[in-house]
Amino acid sequence: MVSSYFTLIKSKKGFTLLEVIISLTIIGIMTAILYNGMRLGLRARETGEDFEENNQRIRSIYYMIASQIKSAYPYYYPDQEDPEEKRLSFVGLPESIQFVTSAARLTPATIPEGLHETTIYLDEEYGEEGSSALMLREAPLRYPNIFESEAEPVVLAEEVANLSFSYYVVDEEGNGEWMDSYEGGTLSDSETPAKETSSGAEGEKASILSGTLPKAVAVSFAILIPREKGGEKSFEELKFPSTIIQINSGLEGAPILKESSEEEETQ
Repeated sequence: MVSSYFTLIKSKKGFTLLEVIISLTIIGIMTAILYNGMRLGLRARETGEDFEENNQRIRSIYYMIASQIKSAYPYYYPDQEDPEEKRLSFVGLPESIQFVTSAARLTPATIPEGLHETTIYLDEEYGEEGSSALMLREAPLRYPNIFESEAEPVVLAEEVANLSFSYYVVDEEGNGEWMDSYEGGTLSDSETPAKETSSGAEGEKASILSGTLPKAVAVSFAILIPREKGGEKSFEELKFPSTIIQINSGLEGAPILKESSEEEETQ
């Protein structure tokens, strides 16, 4: 009886130290893998949310610009030097644009509904160093001080950079060309074109139809994403590629051609 009891005791072996160490190691590895997986999942979710938020910012900025430009109106006013001439109220530069539009106002109701002046530009001195903002100034039409309003501009969007415009205009032969700048001339200019361009057939020079609105405007910009590294704040640019906005007033003329990139031009 006693011998059988001791035999039973000896047969019940426990875990060895090596087995315990191996088990703990496996558990530790599995815990680390699970933790890293959860951390990567959370980071991917945050990255996806940031990406969607930035895309929404870009879409909102583009739609605000496009809603104004596509409703540009060919408003003519007497030229100050020659009142017999009717001058088109449109000034397009590479970094800003001024025009008359029938679009709904984006600023508070300080001006009556209907046609009004609109200026869109980039304020590079807005906010903290390294930042800038997209600005909008809306004002009632006041001849002869077209585009000279001192109305307070409003911020359409903060942390915007590299705002750029280009303008699609047609010549007397109906050929289209993209231009970095375009300023509306007089009404008689549209009947007697004056600005030469090489967009004619076989390199022959034709004339841009001044005094008319461009057929389309291409706009590009970038949003600035704040980052902190080493206790210092910096901005990362997320660029919105050049996109064409067709102007609804006066759609006759050449079909709108896609802007050629610098790489395409060099090929």
